[in-house]
Amino acid sequence: MFSIEIHEGTATLTLAGDIDLQTTADLKSEIQQLAGIEVLEINAGSVRYIDSSGIAVLLLARQRCQDYGIELRVPVLSAPVFRVLEVARLDTLLPIGEVVPVEDAVTENFGVPTLDDIDLSPETDLPHSDLREGTFDDALAGDELDAKDDPEAEADPDAAPQIRPGTFR
Repeated sequence: MFSIEIHEGTATLTLAGDIDLQTTADLKSEIQQLAGIEVLEINAGSVRYIDSSGIAVLLLARQRCQDYGIELRVPVLSAPVFRVLEVARLDTLLPIGEVVPVEDAVTENFGVPTLDDIDLSPETDLPHSDLREGTFDDALAGDELDAKDDPEAEADPDAAPQIRPGTFR
């Protein structure tokens, strides 16, 4: 999510939430349409997640400012955005002021939950929770075919396999 406010030659671009492929097309278009400003200020202190398309838009803003003599300011940046910039070694390209933590932000694994994020306690209602009680072999009990129940068990080992509709080999 983003908003742009223009006041006395300064455009303030406020970013929040997730900055990803779903939002960057509109964001890129808005940045390219900015004209007649002296300063572009990007406030990204409320960004929980940013992907490569979001980083590309930040770099586009930087390039546009350089091309048109606009001063770029990034007074506040969220820790998740800073972490991505830092890992990509792009953190020195933007004039970053303060880096702030964001509630509910995932910074360590870029949005991918870890085992620490999943409650595996016995009270948790997980799919196939009945498998927690026994062993894997217990779960398979009753599903094994006896040789007498298998129509192919008595087949000639040298014969070509018969493929029945609905089965794959």
